[in-house]
Amino acid sequence: MRWIDFQSGAAVPALGQGTWNMGETVARKQDEVRALQLGLDLGMTLIDTAEMYGEGGAEEVVGAAIAGRRDQVLYNLMKRGFEFDLLPWARAQGMPIMAYSPLETSGREQAALLDNPGLRAAADAHGVTPAQIALAWVLHQDGVIAIPKAVDPVHLRANRAAADLRLSAEDLAALDKAFPPPRRRRALDMR
Repeated sequence: MRWIDFQSGAAVPALGQGTWNMGETVARKQDEVRALQLGLDLGMTLIDTAEMYGEGGAEEVVGAAIAGRRDQVLYNLMKRGFEFDLLPWARAQGMPIMAYSPLETSGREQAALLDNPGLRAAADAHGVTPAQIALAWVLHQDGVIAIPKAVDPVHLRANRAAADLRLSAEDLAALDKAFPPPRRRRALDMR
């Protein structure tokens, strides 16, 4: 398979898979999933989709096709288990990791994260919200991509501003004290 290189260093296969008209008929979903899975097995890992394809149904088909093959890693200040071995391995392979729920999602866990005194102190020092510090911390990790969910334009702007925050060595040490990194191998956190 020939690959196309981007100036950024990223590369994609020259042959991918389209999903136009997929996800429109429930009766065809399993056939569509199997077809995408076969394409993935054959190295056609670039999949094109758009919200208008099946009014979002194509994305559901793609999600079913890649389930268990490319799992976005749960990673945030409270869920740091993958730092022990998976993150160093991925870095050595030059493979970025996509972190989902960088701000936690369940109300109780998100409150525990955002109400942490160490996180609040860092936020106060920078004049930003605890969520922005937590997101900046994830983004500070080399080789990690964060995908926080936001619908509110205020949250979207705050998330974008977090990408520009620069945490000092003192900030990072304080956050490590508040949310200790793993000292041994442990199972990956899941929802």
